[in-house]
Parts: sequence; C-alpha cells; structure tokens
Amino acid sequence: MPLPPLHSNPVLLMRFAPKASHDLIHCVINRLTQGGIIVVTSENDEAKGKYNFHSAGEDRPVVLGLTTTQEFLENEAEIANLIMPCRTNHENITFVMEHFTVASRGNFINASKDMKNLAEKGKRWRKGDISEYDSDGLFTHAERAILLESMLNFLLVLDNADESSDLSKLFDSMGVSYRVSGNLMKSMAAKLHLKKPSSSLTTTSLCQVLKTHGFVDVICPVHIPSIRSKIERKTFSFISPPPLQAIRDYYGEAVAFYFAWM
Repeated sequence: MPLPPLHSNPVLLMRFAPKASHDLIHCVINRLTQGGIIVVTSENDEAKGKYNFHSAGEDRPVVLGLTTTQEFLENEAEIANLIMPCRTNHENITFVMEHFTVASRGNFINASKDMKNLAEKGKRWRKGDISEYDSDGLFTHAERAILLESMLNFLLVLDNADESSDLSKLFDSMGVSYRVSGNLMKSMAAKLHLKKPSSSLTTTSLCQVLKTHGFVDVICPVHIPSIRSKIERKTFSFISPPPLQAIRDYYGEAVAFYFAWM
C-alpha cells in the first residue's frame, strides 16, 4: 500500500507560540504558499479560504499541517543531491546509488522496490520488508519530511523579486531582524551551491526568523498510524530482529542506526 497522496495530506506540522498574532500567521501562510508549501490543515476550521484562529485572549497554539506537490518535492530532491537507487543500462550492474535528477526520474521510479525484490531472490535481503513508498516508488516517508523541511529552511522572508511585502513590513513594525550579513550571505550561497552570493540573498530564512524570535516552537513530521503500528509490532517481536530498512524509511537513518547497534 503506497503512502497517502502528497498534495492532500500533511507531512510536517508547524506550531505557532501564543505570542504569534493572527496577522503574522496569515502573512506566514501567504509566504509559504509562494514558496510551494501548501497548508492543508489547521487547528480550526477553514472558511472562505481564510483560517479562523483562536479568539483573542486564548492561549491555545495554532498548528498548521504542511505539504507540497510532487513536482516541488522532486525539484528539492535534485537541489539537495538526494542519493537513491537508480537503474542502469549495464548488463551486470542493474542498480547503482545515484543523485536524483528530474530529467532522469524514469530511472528512479520503483527502483528501490525492484532492487529489494532482486535482493530477496538472491537472499541478500530479508523477506517481508514493510517499507512504504509514494505511488511512484520514489520517496519514503522520511525522505518526504526531510525534503519538505529543506524547502522550509531555504524559504527566505522576501521573494527574490520583492523589495518588501506584508510580512517584511510586519517584521519591521515589530523590530524583528531578518536581513542577512555578508558572512551569512556567503554561507547561504554555499548551501545553495552558488559560486558567489546573489544580490537577491538579502533576507534570511523565514523558518529561522520564526524560531529565533519564538513565534514558532515546534516543527515536526506527521505520523502515519498504520505504518507506525506495523513497525512497532515488528520491532518489539521476539521472533525476528527489528525491521531496520522500514525504520530507516519511516524515521530516518539516525533512528535506524540506533536500532542497528542495540
């Protein structure tokens, strides 16, 4: 069974602290949308395209469910140099680990699952793997979360072509710093694989500003209960060892390494 559809199901949750005003939250939602990040759920009901947040005086935090489109996720995978199994034209080497590119996505579709099936036949892979991928067999749950978080981290306060926006004006009125220094500009250019800092890199990451000034206190992945339950049953079974590949594909490599060395 593939992962839930990307465009209509949240991959990450962003929780705003009570100090975040309604105006700020609306401006952040607009900026996220400009950057290809979709808000699919909120703490309260959605009405006429606007989010009805908590009433004045209440301390309940606002939580947004974030996702994106497959196109944006694949573009981010290429930018991030995500390494994945890829088919080859060599007779004796069926699969290699390669940097994902959108242009050659056809060589990556279902490659991970096909590689595991081939390894199972050769007894180089434990049967009964319970890893889940998207409908194209490209990304795991953990990879979706990592790539969307990367999009968040590199979304600037201002779009490249904008000199100001409602969000930047709001930050200015609050005395919130979001402009970058020369050293930070060079660091950001390096992370974006630019040979030299672009003149457009004048503002820092929106996510960094929200966290630094205490407007957002939590950004975390969204669990998929059905997959998590299967992993838990396999992990705490005394009959077989933990499903390391499934743990890696769902929780990420760091968690999988922990269970591998238990």
